[in-house]
Amino acid sequence: MIGGYPDAVREEVMQKTFKYLGFNIVRYNIGGTENPEHKHMQPRALVPGYLKPDGSYDWTADANQRWVLQRAKKLGVNRFEAFSNSPPYFMTLNGCASGAKDGGSNLDPAKMDAFADYLVTVVKHFKDNWGITFETLTPLNEPGADWWKEGGRQEGCHVSPGDEQSKLLLATARELEKVKSPTKLSGAEESLIDQSVTAYDKMWPEAKAKLARFNTHTYGGSKRRELQERMDMFGKPFWMSEYGDRDPSGLTMSLQILKDLKQMRPSAWCYWQVVDQTGSNWGFWDMDLNGGGHTAVTHPKLYVMANYSRFIRPGARFIEVGDDHTLAAMKGNDLILVVTRKGEGGKTTFDLSKFKSVGKDAQVYVTAPGKNLAEMPRIKIEGKTLQAEVEADSVTTFVVKGCRT
Repeated sequence: MIGGYPDAVREEVMQKTFKYLGFNIVRYNIGGTENPEHKHMQPRALVPGYLKPDGSYDWTADANQRWVLQRAKKLGVNRFEAFSNSPPYFMTLNGCASGAKDGGSNLDPAKMDAFADYLVTVVKHFKDNWGITFETLTPLNEPGADWWKEGGRQEGCHVSPGDEQSKLLLATARELEKVKSPTKLSGAEESLIDQSVTAYDKMWPEAKAKLARFNTHTYGGSKRRELQERMDMFGKPFWMSEYGDRDPSGLTMSLQILKDLKQMRPSAWCYWQVVDQTGSNWGFWDMDLNGGGHTAVTHPKLYVMANYSRFIRPGARFIEVGDDHTLAAMKGNDLILVVTRKGEGGKTTFDLSKFKSVGKDAQVYVTAPGKNLAEMPRIKIEGKTLQAEVEADSVTTFVVKGCRT
């Protein structure tokens, strides 16, 4: 939707997302296209596909999303992933791109190879004609979920863990190899952590071997440690590729970032949609996307994300810290500490004595009621100890330069 808005409106969103927040990853949704006889999807979730029922391609489709992708690249995005929520409706068992009637499998087995060919054809066209090379391709997004049902509000398609998912991954890998694509395979992209554990355990060894990266979403589940152990064995890159929540304060998101990064150790953490429908509180901004509204309501969540993304940059490495409220990272000789306090605040103390040397003070940035990534007075470091008062319901970033190990 945003890509089709007036220049001033869409450019403001792009600047805040890719310059202010500094995001460097974009996931691109290859649309399936819904049955034209169906009228149940939200306008913002109707993603145009390129393939027509007669087998021809319409490369003028999805102009809005393609504009966002190209503008993001110009603003510094350097990593791209393509994914699909559903096959085209004419490749499903029931002719609906939002799922089966009972939430079960809906990809026609006889069309699996054709679906894989469609995805790879789109990825190849982007590279050859539009200058976008997707690092990875995920054939289906949240395939193990049972809530993709006929008549739903957005595209979705269940594909069961184990045999069915493995066959689809292998079919996609074959198509990528056939055209000698630089794009690699990713999966399983499950919505819940526990589902990711199940998908990994049931995946055929030959399908795992074709994966260049394993992705999970963290909308629920608790088996972070179990998944992290499997990722250690997997020995390939691992992303937390999708999360979102309805808390506009950003505190729920910040606590999720803490848990995900400390317990699972993914190398990327992606939020689902920076802009979402008015009243959903899901995005960093709310806009009436379904109605084409241009007025944006900004949530504190935007600035909470900035507490992380403006300071913990690509190439940073995470380090252990003996505090469940804090995420610690090093970028060069800069130590970044992000502290989340949901509820009461209080004094926090960091012992920096294991560093050979540390800077003389800490820069402080606070997002809290009445403060949006507000830069606060620097705090002097006394005897390699950083001590500060942290506000209630806040996310605070401390940056200490000159920390050498």
